[in-house]
Amino acid sequence: TAMAVCDTIEGPIVELDDGTVTAVHEVDRATELLPRIRRIVDLGELLVGYGEFLENNRTLVPASYSIDWHDAELAGAHADAAALQDSLAQLLERFRPGACPIVIEYSGRLARGLLALAPQWSVQPSAELIAALEELLGAAAIKVLYAASPEGPQRSADGR
Repeated sequence: TAMAVCDTIEGPIVELDDGTVTAVHEVDRATELLPRIRRIVDLGELLVGYGEFLENNRTLVPASYSIDWHDAELAGAHADAAALQDSLAQLLERFRPGACPIVIEYSGRLARGLLALAPQWSVQPSAELIAALEELLGAAAIKVLYAASPEGPQRSADGR
């Protein structure tokens, strides 16, 4: 538990009907913006004196997820994503042009989806490409699928 002297708290952060995001710290401003609020992005802070918990022998609950934590996580994720994007582009460039399209399956905490890269990013599949992708992304992240043919069922390059 950390305690600090405090004489102000942050108000809520809201998104308005025109898409702008603003912090609201005064009651008059909140009343003025109320009809235009599309959603509340962050509820703001609540200041409760520590003595209220100490006198009643209550355990303090852990801090909530804050906008500051979100900003820090987002900054780190963008840096990681940009570096990965650059590495993947450099790797695929060595195997272009080709007839094999690249599809990226994204699965994050808040979203999932398939991203088919533009045709100019199609590659020539090879064991060297698969090994390089496995080194960059991990073996479990790579799947090579071939179109179904009259000869038999669909198989991946590694026999799976």
